[in-house]
Amino acid sequence: MNRGFSTLEMLIAMTVLTLAISATIMLFPGIQSGSVDSELNAEALSIAQKTLEGEQALARKDFRLVVGTTSTETSGSITFTKTVATTMTDFFTKKMTATVSWGGLYGRSQSVVLAGVVADFNNAVGGDTCDSSFPGNWSLPQSTSKTLGSGVMSDSSGLYPITDLDAYRKRLYVTVNNTGTPPSVGPSTPASAASASGIGSVAWVNPTNGRTNDAAYATASLGAGQTTNYLKVTGFGFSLPADATVLGITVKVSRKGSSSTNTVKDAQIRIMKADGSIGSDTTQAHATSWPTTEAVDTYGSSSYLWGETDWSPAAINNANFGVAIAALANSGTNSRTASVNYVTVTVTYTKQLYILNVSTPGNPTFAKSLGQNAIPTGLNAIAVATSTASGDYAYAATNSTVAHLEVIDVGATPAKVLSAYQIPSATVTANTVFYKDGYAYLGLQNNPGGPEFIVVDVHNPSSIPATPLGTYEVGAGVNNIYVKNGYAYLATDSSTKELVVLNINDLAHPALRGSYDAPGASGSGQGRSLYTIGDTLYLGRYSSLTAGAPEFAVLDTTSANPALLGSRDTGGTTAGIYGLIAGNGRAFLLSGNATTGGGQLLILDALNPGAITQTATVALPSSGAPVALDCEWNSADGKTYLYAASVPVSGGNANKGAITVISGL
Repeated sequence: MNRGFSTLEMLIAMTVLTLAISATIMLFPGIQSGSVDSELNAEALSIAQKTLEGEQALARKDFRLVVGTTSTETSGSITFTKTVATTMTDFFTKKMTATVSWGGLYGRSQSVVLAGVVADFNNAVGGDTCDSSFPGNWSLPQSTSKTLGSGVMSDSSGLYPITDLDAYRKRLYVTVNNTGTPPSVGPSTPASAASASGIGSVAWVNPTNGRTNDAAYATASLGAGQTTNYLKVTGFGFSLPADATVLGITVKVSRKGSSSTNTVKDAQIRIMKADGSIGSDTTQAHATSWPTTEAVDTYGSSSYLWGETDWSPAAINNANFGVAIAALANSGTNSRTASVNYVTVTVTYTKQLYILNVSTPGNPTFAKSLGQNAIPTGLNAIAVATSTASGDYAYAATNSTVAHLEVIDVGATPAKVLSAYQIPSATVTANTVFYKDGYAYLGLQNNPGGPEFIVVDVHNPSSIPATPLGTYEVGAGVNNIYVKNGYAYLATDSSTKELVVLNINDLAHPALRGSYDAPGASGSGQGRSLYTIGDTLYLGRYSSLTAGAPEFAVLDTTSANPALLGSRDTGGTTAGIYGLIAGNGRAFLLSGNATTGGGQLLILDALNPGAITQTATVALPSSGAPVALDCEWNSADGKTYLYAASVPVSGGNANKGAITVISGL
């Protein structure tokens, strides 16, 4: 049987077919739109990936170049907006977030986000813990100041002006220098005295009489050839500051003998240590006879350590610390009496390194100090880093020609000098030090007939090779050093080469790459401070410049001889720049004069070097003389803090100077 479609069936079929065709037609734009969106998403993702890779490349060149940026990129008819946000996650890492956004079809805004992390490998074994993005409003800087002496150390003793500081991992390392006769404690008299064996056979009678000047004597009757026991005097009651470095111990003994023919003389004068033992030095006994009329004799000196190298303040303050005295029959055959009225001890000390806790940046507190140092003259500069060996070390340029460089274990309590290095034939002291990757770079004062730039291998902090790895004769004093990417940048005292650039790819043979002669009359405006970010170098100069000659310069270092990008006159002819830090378009200048003071921190907008403007100023306490500037990122609040050191220019250095802590609002 043949079958056909009814009219109703035909109508239904036509309706279904129409609906199907309409649905298909409507689906085509959606499919097309989805395809376009997928393509744009893929392209945006690729852009975000390339953006992060670019930031990683910048980090390898210079970690401080990794800062937040916004830019655009056009592809066809679509403009992509690229935003990179950076967040410091610890001292040496940053999280990067790259957001790429665009306007999609039908006005829909779309975006993709990629995140990554970059590490500051150079400074992880270097010493820079500053976040160069400087978050916060720096047009409204916030500051607080504390004096180092009375304000932080509860110590108002003078003679110790600040010379340098370095912020590193929530610690602030502050060096000081001697400016006169070192302080001392004493003369002090003992609280205890006793006759003790260990030498001779004749005991002391009434040994406690030998403590104080009261005309009562500790005595010993000697026959020919006899020697006394020790007269041990202890309990001098010293309270040396915990941050003191002992320089010398002076002992004075008031004594007499009973006869000018049957005489008495020293058998031994020795120091007693904190553990109750007697020191090994037996050289201080005098060969002359004791007088028959009481007189004082002096042993040791303000620079004599009695054969010991580890006199810590705790050892001196210990009740067992003291003096052991023995006498012998010198000449004649008859009996004679040795008499001791009193003994005093004076301890001379210095202070050279303060380690402060800056976990709370605005409130530095004392953490520890250098327990003992054989260099009495103080420290001029310091660079602290995590060494290639295990631990944190300070590399200090000293104010001495006996040991120009010291390596200090700052992880120990108290901090401990591990090694000292004297530059062969150098008759001047070191001004500055820079540490990088197991090498210390020293800058010296103008060294007649010798190099001013020294490379020292400090891979083994406890043992420094006797011969420098490399040297270069600058012909002028070196005031600051920055080492990066195979070059050493030197701020020098030269009036024609304020900046010297050395090629140090071969550390054994540093070679001149180029130099920069800052404008101004010959003899003015030597280089004092510098800072580099990428290929840009920021140079600060001393005061007493030619009128109109800028103290601050921004230089391009891509060519052999750095080229001037821009400059600014910050202080006329009286104020120089003694510290300098830059980042994210800002420059922070520690300005003033070493003699007249006027210390202040200048905050500049240097994003456009050709049109540098000053945005804020922070006055330093008492308009003190500027000394040093450093910075550190603080994980607690995500801010970067500046630490500025200054010292008084009048009234002495009773407070050693001040530390001003500055941050953006």
